[in-house]
Amino acid sequence: MQIAYVDGRRLRRSLIAGAALVRESAAYLDSINVFPVTDGDTGSNMAATVGTMERGVRSSFLKHAGATLRAAADAALSGSRGNSGAIVAQFIHGLADEIRHEARVGVRTFARAVEAAVERTRKAVSNPREGTILTVLRDWSSSLREQAERSDDFFPVWKKALEAARRSLERTRELLPEARKAGVVDAGASGFVRYLEGVDAFLEGGKLRDLETTPSALSDDDLFSEPVPGDGLGEESTGLRFCVEALLEDACNALDADAIRAAITPLGDSVVIAGGAGRARVHVHSDDPPAIFSTLAAFGRLAAQKVDDMAVQRRLSASADRACVVVVDSTADLPDALREELLIPRIPVRLEVDGTEYLDRDAIRAADVAERMRADPSLPTKSSMPAHADYVRVLSQATSRGAEAVYLALSGAVSGTCAGGVRAAAELAGKGRAVRVVDTRSGAIGVALLARRCAEAATSGASADQVADLAEALRSRLEIRFAVGRLDRLVRSGRLSRVVGLALTGLGVRPLLRIDEAGRIAKAGLFLGPKRGRAALERELGRALSKAGGAVEDIAVTHVGMREEAERFAEALGARYRPARPVLVVDLSPAISGHVGPGTLAVAWIAAPAAGARS
Repeated sequence: MQIAYVDGRRLRRSLIAGAALVRESAAYLDSINVFPVTDGDTGSNMAATVGTMERGVRSSFLKHAGATLRAAADAALSGSRGNSGAIVAQFIHGLADEIRHEARVGVRTFARAVEAAVERTRKAVSNPREGTILTVLRDWSSSLREQAERSDDFFPVWKKALEAARRSLERTRELLPEARKAGVVDAGASGFVRYLEGVDAFLEGGKLRDLETTPSALSDDDLFSEPVPGDGLGEESTGLRFCVEALLEDACNALDADAIRAAITPLGDSVVIAGGAGRARVHVHSDDPPAIFSTLAAFGRLAAQKVDDMAVQRRLSASADRACVVVVDSTADLPDALREELLIPRIPVRLEVDGTEYLDRDAIRAADVAERMRADPSLPTKSSMPAHADYVRVLSQATSRGAEAVYLALSGAVSGTCAGGVRAAAELAGKGRAVRVVDTRSGAIGVALLARRCAEAATSGASADQVADLAEALRSRLEIRFAVGRLDRLVRSGRLSRVVGLALTGLGVRPLLRIDEAGRIAKAGLFLGPKRGRAALERELGRALSKAGGAVEDIAVTHVGMREEAERFAEALGARYRPARPVLVVDLSPAISGHVGPGTLAVAWIAAPAAGARS
């Protein structure tokens, strides 16, 4: 068999063939991933990346080689995961740029284009490491060029270059210290070789009909759907907590990758910028995701955002014997340090501020939103439940080591997050993943208290059924009161009628609100003046606890732009009631603070069980 050229159709078939073998190899690649963390998800990330690329060309029957590769590159840029995915996306993007005008590509042109694309890919990584996918890419492209000088036939040239790639892969055992210590090859490099082998198998006699009937790797909802516990290929891990990814777009101007890299490098490491022209995929590890997104927003529109908590993911990966993982969404008022300690993954709610969408907490700070609302009381904000893909991504990560998950959701009476969790749990059940969804019938600060208690139980070995039963038992003793600083935002959100809001404002009266037994917002009383909220909360807490016998197990305080006041309040409550656990003090999530405004203060508590009752 002789192959003198490749066109769009041949490229399309080859891309599909390579993706199929990577998907089949994902579990193996995961198992050998030792850089920079052991037992990561490089295989899942690469499978997701080539899967979106495959989707990009499946519906394309273009004869033009450059146009077909452009479709693959655009899809890969949108769907890449982690460092390995970003590197693959950048390579395909560079290759598409090199042959964009070519309808048919001969061996020498292809080899030159590959070599140029590999060079661009290495430049996209801020600090390349030898013994990774970058090494294999370089050795493979060098062999392609050498063999193309000897033959015009793709078939023998491909075979020889594949042999070089396999030899290069074996060398990663020695080149990469982590791989040498573990006695394995690099997972990202192995994934790329598997891709080349998939193409080779098709060249050897694969049937297009078989590939056409193979299900595509991902559905339209699967962007950012795979967990990424920090599979960076470019750098040593420096212990930074979050894996941050963004798809940046500018329809009018070319994006300057060098300028973007210079701007975000001081904020983190493992920087990979894939793409170019009007779209770029940015990957970075950082301890300050909001600063990353704020910096990137100066260069273009944030078309997609993702943040993974690598600290939680790494420890979950090392907890193979854990029976249950407690999951919350970003509205739960839990300090990051406590989430890491108790291994509580977080699903991001979406928040729109003045027309720009953010991931709640992950992409925008609560204090910044409070300050903006204080400066502009009419600042438009709107929250929405997490994307289905985010539910699936985080819950998949929580159950990836065989554990079951318990998702503690905001009250279903006031939020759609609980229903979203139920839908995701049903989907994952079809994949053999067990997820229990508990309607806490509570607000954000109440969810935080339940999550702390449930995660403590899970850490001690409790099963998912036991954890869910505990959450349901505790919610009967959980109460919340919150004093709203401003009424205009409650009116705008529809939670308070305009007439009542105007009347209360005119009288200088503020409502004291609670969450009732059904999980609905209800009135608990009134207080005079916005500065008397704390006193009203203290009176209400004392009154409620006196009816319950006076003892309390847990207390939490949350606020909007009142950190010092909230800390003094928490200190006073701790001294007076001496709960068994430290009093939590957390900013109310940006997504919820937009409904109540700055000056809001809230308290939640779990009363001790009555004498003779079981906890």
